[in-house]
Amino acid sequence: MIDGVDPQIIQDLGRELNSPQLALRFLTDFLAMLPPRFTRIQTAVAAQDREDAMDAVLSLKITAAMTGASEIEASCLALQASIKNEDFAVAQVQTRQLGDIVARLNQAARPFSTM
Repeated sequence: MIDGVDPQIIQDLGRELNSPQLALRFLTDFLAMLPPRFTRIQTAVAAQDREDAMDAVLSLKITAAMTGASEIEASCLALQASIKNEDFAVAQVQTRQLGDIVARLNQAARPFSTM
């Protein structure tokens, strides 16, 4: 599968949906939307827009959990706490760290996206 994504989560989702293909499509969509979702977080944190940053982080955190991207989920959880506390200096650092994780996952997913 893809380094950074728990294959068991995708298999479980496929069973829950009664469609492994639908679960793989969900993963593919998650990976395709990852760069724009990260950009939205980055922009909102830079603007110190608490509402938009929180909305973007929660959205990414939930879909990361659903796809088994636990490192992204954990990073979003930490970022969520900083945004909630309006600690945007820390949130900036955490956003850069999240960007590194997103870049690694995108790199790992490249062969998968050409299938």
